[in-house]
Amino acid sequence: MISLSRAQYNFINSTTKGTMFLSCIAGGKSYALVFKSIIDALAGKRVLVLSYSLNNLRDNLVPLYRQVLDLMGYTEGAHYYITKSPSINVVINRIDIMLRTASNPDSLRGPSVAALYFDEARELTREAFDIGLGRLRAGSDLQWFIATTVRGKDWVYDIIKEEGLTDIFNTNMVANNYLTLIRTTIDEVPHISEDYVNDLKRQYTSSFAQQELYCAIVDGAAEIINPDWLILKDLASPKTGIRFWDLAVSTKTSADYSAGCLMTKLDKYYIHDIKRVKLAYPDLKKLIIQTAIQDGPDVHIGLEDAGQQLAIIQDLRRVPELSNHVLRRYRPTKDKITRALPFASQCELSNVIINNMPFVRFFKDECLNFNSKDINKGHNDMIDATTGAYNLLCTGIATTNQLG
Repeated sequence: MISLSRAQYNFINSTTKGTMFLSCIAGGKSYALVFKSIIDALAGKRVLVLSYSLNNLRDNLVPLYRQVLDLMGYTEGAHYYITKSPSINVVINRIDIMLRTASNPDSLRGPSVAALYFDEARELTREAFDIGLGRLRAGSDLQWFIATTVRGKDWVYDIIKEEGLTDIFNTNMVANNYLTLIRTTIDEVPHISEDYVNDLKRQYTSSFAQQELYCAIVDGAAEIINPDWLILKDLASPKTGIRFWDLAVSTKTSADYSAGCLMTKLDKYYIHDIKRVKLAYPDLKKLIIQTAIQDGPDVHIGLEDAGQQLAIIQDLRRVPELSNHVLRRYRPTKDKITRALPFASQCELSNVIINNMPFVRFFKDECLNFNSKDINKGHNDMIDATTGAYNLLCTGIATTNQLG
């Protein structure tokens, strides 16, 4: 038996040409998309499901198809099968549900379908949506569906505004003759752990929580870390702490900015210094050594334990000048934004003090441009270094009480 929330039920039973499911995190949007696409396939419709990456299709949607089909009483091999090469297709009763990525919109040209789905549409482009609509030409009862969390005033919002349905951000469902909008917030999701919800609310900043948990439109600028939350103060050099380096080079090539953040923790978190440089590795190595000597042996050196930086860690461990220094490794397991959110929450609580030095201007600029919409654009090296220092401090390290 399949249990549906009110929002999922409304999405599946929508009859307008277009339907959008604006959902909070864990709101069941992809589940509803999968269920509805199966219903369409069983009705004889050819279905196209578009996502932002092959990994999302393979790791998230395909398992959902198996789960829902199992609940519907369908057995893989007997009633349906899933192809994985050269393309992912869920085939039910000889009807294809085509699962494709939309990272290259021009590659979508060709197929004719009767039902079109966009999973996590905020990660896609308006071009992908427009080209996708051109595939809706196989029959008369043609529909398209979007399932997504909101992300500021992006192209999804543009469509909502064009249809005059912005009231959706104050209610649960609105519609006109062309488009139905359905919205659900974290407080309306059934069968979800209260501990899980409370943990998200505790970790998220207020603006990010409004977007991710309550489907509100949040201005992209300073979405994660508002620079106004930072408290400026003249700080003396600490005797202990962590200097975390976010490196943008390998041992052989030069690349983007590298940054090293010196942070301590007492009653609050104190950012004493952030260095940001663009150097090839030999010169960057010299800077790391010189900075470590200047910081002192009781300031630990932090580095990311992943990828090409593993070779750099091994190289630095052989440096005689660093023999009295502690080199700590940090292995990230989450994306940049998720790693930054606990630190951002401390900023919002006025628990972060930053040294009133020239580097502050560049750090604030990064904060203004650090948002979930353009996470891979621009520079966020200083934020990455700060997040690394914060996460290592939270694992336990001696701090000084001589801050000045």
